[in-house]
This record gives sequence, C-alpha cells and structure tokens, in this order.
Amino acid sequence: MAFGLLGGEALGVELLAEWPDRVRIQALAFRQIAHHYPRCTMVVVSRRLKSNAGLLPVERALTTLRGAGFDGDDAVRVLRTFIAYIVGSLLR
Repeated sequence: MAFGLLGGEALGVELLAEWPDRVRIQALAFRQIAHHYPRCTMVVVSRRLKSNAGLLPVERALTTLRGAGFDGDDAVRVLRTFIAYIVGSLLR
C-alpha cells in the first residue's frame, strides 16, 4: 500500500519525461491514490517507512530532485514540502 500511496504506480511513465514533468507525475499519482484511500494515506505518512516497497518511490522522487540540481538535504526538504502540500490539499 505504501508503494502505491507514494506514487509507485506512475514510475514507468515518468522515466520518459523531463524532471518537472516527473515531479508532476509523481505528485499526481500520490494525490490520486491518497484521495481514494485517505485513511491509509494518513497511516502511511505518519509512520517511518521501513520496507523496500515503501522506500523505492521515495528514492525515485529524491533521484528526480537531485537530477534537477537539488543537493541531498534540499531534495529531502522539497520532497517533504510536496508531500505536505498534497496531504494538506486533501484535508481541506
């Protein structure tokens, strides 16, 4: 479930796109799944990820951000900001 919630379902398509489009694809996939499974989303985003299935989409997103020129710490901050924005938009 964490893999899907973190945008894992869109990973194949995004590899063909430029980094802004990859970020958009990942964010949209996360938002769509989070919208369909709001309770699961709150559980996933409130817990520390430990499984490979949950970490893979996070690593992909960080790789996309690092490829865009963000260093490691900034990539993590940007990813957290995107996730907070998406979850916040779902709560309104």
